[in-house]
Amino acid sequence: MRKLIEHTVVADGMPDDAVTVLNFNYTSPYRWLKQRFGDADLVNIHGMLDGESIFGIDGSGNLDNRDILPFTKTYRVLKSARGVPSGSIAYPSQRGGDGLKTSSIIFFGHSLSRADYSYFESIFSTVDLYNGHTSLVFLYSNYAKGVRESEVAKVLALLDYYGSSLGIAGRSNNLAHKLMLEGRLVVREI
Repeated sequence: MRKLIEHTVVADGMPDDAVTVLNFNYTSPYRWLKQRFGDADLVNIHGMLDGESIFGIDGSGNLDNRDILPFTKTYRVLKSARGVPSGSIAYPSQRGGDGLKTSSIIFFGHSLSRADYSYFESIFSTVDLYNGHTSLVFLYSNYAKGVRESEVAKVLALLDYYGSSLGIAGRSNNLAHKLMLEGRLVVREI
């Protein structure tokens, strides 16, 4: 986790802006993060192992189907006693009225599968990924042969899927290229 946070720190040793950790793995090993960066938000989007854990399918395209709805993570998070995060987890890439912006989104240890695509789509839309200035940094641990190749393939699949959802002619198939040319797409070993 320390290595992840180092990617958001600028020269003075403080985060570029606020740090938000959106955790999908039901654990909370980040107590030191709050001590070092007091404004860091830690969000276990699907709960914690020692509390209410939320499992289910992605809600995209399923929220109007009453038979499937109870099995979606969207429904289960909203109906849970803990509710949803109290504040935003992403900000427009340009500084807004509250002075915050999302300068980079760092991924580590996520399958990038469609099971959580709704979250990626919402965050990418909030930061206006295509027209904005937010960088995507995908970090991986090289624990086996072929890990980098696998990570690159997952990143490109995610961006291709998101690009095609934009529905704007000429933009759907070039999102990854645009981000690379602008220096806003990084896949790096941690």
